[in-house]
Amino acid sequence: RAIDSSYKGSVDAISYITEGNERRTNLIFIPGNELHTDRICVFMRKGYANNKYNGTVDSLFGEKVGIAKDYFLTQEIEQKKNKFNLMEITTVGAQLYAMLEAGRVDYVFGSEYNLRRISSKETLKNMQSAGPCKTGEKRYLGFSKKKPGNEALAKQFAEAMVKWKKKSEFKKLKTKFEI
Repeated sequence: RAIDSSYKGSVDAISYITEGNERRTNLIFIPGNELHTDRICVFMRKGYANNKYNGTVDSLFGEKVGIAKDYFLTQEIEQKKNKFNLMEITTVGAQLYAMLEAGRVDYVFGSEYNLRRISSKETLKNMQSAGPCKTGEKRYLGFSKKKPGNEALAKQFAEAMVKWKKKSEFKKLKTKFEI
């Protein structure tokens, strides 16, 4: 709904959105309005003896892989996700990790931050990284191109964001919330 609303111009901007061809057509993405860059990991059950992940997405072709529905990870994963076997897509990250725990999928793609947050729960302590995590896509505050005056608003916000990120208060928040 948020993306649709931004495309129609009924909202000024939406947060935590990645760029893409269609999105660039409808939204303003400019340097300075980056909110976060995820680290994307492949997770598996602890002790999974048949780990085929070698650091490339291609090494998981044909494997049972889970990806959270409607959560954009990277362009590469998005383009190649139809090459995985028995991909199960869920709507909530915690459910996806529970499917991994239960052996319904052998691997899941997810953010490093979410793993740390979710794995603190007792029921999800049997997950581990299958290999090195990679830098994901930048997450932005994307401004609607349909809303009059948003080009100037996006630039103004970017200037304020750049200044804010230099302040000690921001650095403390960044450390506290691991962003």
